[in-house]
Amino acid sequence: MPRAVLLFAATAFLLFSCRKPDTQVSRGIYHWQTRLSLSQEERVYLNQLGIRKLYVRFFDADWDPDLQEVVPLAQVLIDSASLDRSWTVTPCIFIANRAIRNLPQDQIGLLAKRIQTKIEDLAKTLPAHTSIPEVQIDCDWTASTRQAYFLLLQRLKEGFGQRSWQLSVTIRMHQLKYPDQTGVPPADRGMLMAYNTGRLEDWEETNSIFSEEQIAPYLKGLAPYPLPLDLALPAFRWGVVFRDGRLIRLVHGLDQSALRDSARFLETDSNRFVVRKSTYIEGYYLYQGDRIRLEEAGAREMELAAGRLAPVFGKAPSLTVAVYHLEPSLLQRIPHETMVHVFETFR
Repeated sequence: MPRAVLLFAATAFLLFSCRKPDTQVSRGIYHWQTRLSLSQEERVYLNQLGIRKLYVRFFDADWDPDLQEVVPLAQVLIDSASLDRSWTVTPCIFIANRAIRNLPQDQIGLLAKRIQTKIEDLAKTLPAHTSIPEVQIDCDWTASTRQAYFLLLQRLKEGFGQRSWQLSVTIRMHQLKYPDQTGVPPADRGMLMAYNTGRLEDWEETNSIFSEEQIAPYLKGLAPYPLPLDLALPAFRWGVVFRDGRLIRLVHGLDQSALRDSARFLETDSNRFVVRKSTYIEGYYLYQGDRIRLEEAGAREMELAAGRLAPVFGKAPSLTVAVYHLEPSLLQRIPHETMVHVFETFR
């Protein structure tokens, strides 16, 4: 064999043998409503996108001041016939900070057992043989609740191990950036919530859900996080309601179509309205003079988020990219082509 050919073959071997394997990217989506019943259109949408992981909110855990204990709220009702048996399901439990703050330390182990039992009971309503690879805990812990929350996670992890469930936790952007100050949860994986970085309580904010300017500082000079991370990208909208200059509530899923009645609502600026006449909106009573700011993370924001995050996290050995969240308008708001492009950004 000529020497030049041998040299070429040797060089090619070295290049391909040293090249890092491509990241194994899984596709997921969150379901955060209290009834899990997917339409045929939604099932086709997910299957065409190759989404095989459902992150399903099973229930919230919050403090009941009357009972003086942590209780489950907003438990999901599952229509098993609407689910594809090939999908994996990750139960998600939102734990309110006040639940951790008020819980006596000697009750943490009991709470962990009660949470696991509730998950097991609800999981029985899933299609037979549905795979549950992990359970995800969502809690925006603070310095005052960190110790108790991390202890709860340790107890949960011990119990989940007996079921071969991994424990994953949500990670906010500030917790990613400053792990020395916030602490690192004792979990198997983290789900980075790449949104809600703006000034939600500031009326002058344009979009607190996502903007490139808001997320960039968290990614600049970022040190490796101690936990393997997956990514949750925003695809939701809400109305931010202010009264007397203060944020009073979020109305999830609110858009301009619900505010078209000029007798009740006056548009004062782009995506900003004032209530002209006291009225109900999505089950909430609003008073004359209340102000509403509409915010949305749509196709543009998803693509911007993917473009920012892929260079930072796209080199991991394995990665799940999940969309938050599945609701009726998503199929119309985010075109199939956009979703495909977003997922393929991480290849």
